[in-house]
Amino acid sequence: MSDVKNLNVIITGGSRGIGKGIALAFAKKGANIAFTYSSSLEAALNLEKQLNSYGIMAKSYKSDASSYNESIDLVNKIS
Repeated sequence: MSDVKNLNVIITGGSRGIGKGIALAFAKKGANIAFTYSSSLEAALNLEKQLNSYGIMAKSYKSDASSYNESIDLVNKIS
């Protein structure tokens, strides 16, 4: 992974599995992260706290990436 420090990234399905691993990898390299979750607010908030502990800005958003309208809403919220 090249230098991503201070870049802003969006990770869909970031609260568990592969998405969570990707979020952690970006956070460790200094990227700010917006990530989505589908159902578990508690897991999302725990990950948000963990990511922020790396000194970056991280925020979770409930969103379904398979829905065009929700994806547009997500981008508008983050922008």
